[in-house]
Amino acid sequence: MAELVNFLEHITKDRELPAGYNKWAMRSVHADLSSSRGYQYPLPGKIAKAAGPFDTHNTTGCPSQVGDGICAAIDFNGMRSGGINARTILLIAYRERDVLGRESGGSKIRLKQFKVVEIVAVEKILHDLGGADLGGANLGGADLGGANLGGADLGRAYLGGANLRGANLGGANLGGANLGGADLGGANLGGADLGGANLGGANLGRAYLGRANLGGADLGGANLGGADLGGANLGGANLGGANLGGAYLGRADLGGADLGRADLGGADLGGADLGGAYLGGAYLGGAYLGRALNFDKSKWRVEPSGLVVPV
Repeated sequence: MAELVNFLEHITKDRELPAGYNKWAMRSVHADLSSSRGYQYPLPGKIAKAAGPFDTHNTTGCPSQVGDGICAAIDFNGMRSGGINARTILLIAYRERDVLGRESGGSKIRLKQFKVVEIVAVEKILHDLGGADLGGANLGGADLGGANLGGADLGRAYLGGANLRGANLGGANLGGANLGGADLGGANLGGADLGGANLGGANLGRAYLGRANLGGADLGGANLGGADLGGANLGGANLGGANLGGAYLGRADLGGADLGRADLGGADLGGADLGGAYLGGAYLGGAYLGRALNFDKSKWRVEPSGLVVPV
């Protein structure tokens, strides 16, 4: 497996630290450069200073009170606790002697002061950063349409309402990620890991999800119309009320999945495993079930209308 691209190292490659500073870090900010608590960060070239007093017993990366340091991070997971999405971040330089504390693992640090070097538009950089380490990132509402994030680590990331239309996420790790309401129409998610992800209400129309892992994922009310889910693992997934009209589910594992009230009209379920799946109220009009495995006819009946009802 290829080594993941470290975002901080990527944006500081071939860049010299300002005189007197020896470390790089970053922090997410609102568009007006303010923090979640209203602290106003300065423009590039200026120094941001904590007001104090400093709690000498606090060795963590988070202030114990107002003024007890300002926070920075070395990765997206470290920035997440600030509660601000990482669409806009500050590239900052700091001195080791200004460190007041660190979080376990070192992803977040608390500082007396730091120098703002650059305002970074994260979305622009991520449009072509396949294999990036974005684990735990808060990218809610981000515009990443058409982005190349193939092989990226977005495990536990927040991407609620994000635009990922036509994006390449092939082989990416999105395990446990929150993509509720995101637009993934036409995206490539082939072989991606979406195990346990929240995709409730997301648009995955005509997306490619061949061999993807969606085991235990929440796809309730999602649009998967015309999507290719051939060979995908949907075991135990929630597809209640989802639109799967015209979708390809050949050889997919739907064992134990909730398909209640789902629209599977015209879908291809050839060779799919439906063992233990809940199908109450699902619509199968025009669907192909040839060679489908474990469709329990003693439990479910397809009405002439295409509606699935209990026997």
